[in-house]
Amino acid sequence: MQAKALVKRKVFPEITEKEKSDDESDKQAFVPDDEDMDVDEIGQSVCDDKDAVCLFCDERFSENQIGELWVRCIMCNLWAHEQCSGAEKDDYVCDFCR
Repeated sequence: MQAKALVKRKVFPEITEKEKSDDESDKQAFVPDDEDMDVDEIGQSVCDDKDAVCLFCDERFSENQIGELWVRCIMCNLWAHEQCSGAEKDDYVCDFCR
C-alpha cells in the first residue's frame, strides 16, 4: 500500500497588513471624554446641607461623627450614611428609587 501525501490547505484566507490595522482599531475601547461619565470612589461627595437626614437611620448630618461618609441618591437627591446604604460608589441609587 502506498501512503497518500498530506495536502496542506489554508482554512482561513490570509489577512493583509491593512486589514490587521483596521481590526486593531475596531477593538480599541471608546470612552467619551466627558466629566459627567466619571464615577468617583465612595466618600468623595460632600454633603452641603447641614440639615440633611440619613434615609435609613434618621441621623442629621450636623450630628454626624467626624469621618463618617455620606452618599446622595442620584434619583431623589436624598442623603444616607455610606454604612447605612451599603453604597460602593458615589453613583448611588437608594432602595426607595430602585
